[in-house]
Amino acid sequence: YTSQVVLLGILAIYFAEILELNSDEVISLKKEILALPKKIEETLKCKKLKTAFIVGAGNLGMALAKYDNFEPYGFKISALFCFGGYV
Repeated sequence: YTSQVVLLGILAIYFAEILELNSDEVISLKKEILALPKKIEETLKCKKLKTAFIVGAGNLGMALAKYDNFEPYGFKISALFCFGGYV
């Protein structure tokens, strides 16, 4: 969701520049928008790691299990469950 907020921020800056808003207004808007992802993370307390598990060990489940960069997003993958017995 943070990346979506950043994308919306970029669009807001783009439209502010197209509409030829005062440069001080655009600079202020850029500062607020760039600070927004951090505010969202602080509000949602994304800094604390949450233990998670993956259900299903098909192609997607295995790819997710092999991905080792969930911690910056606040998740620690601790288990992988498969009901088909193909793990």
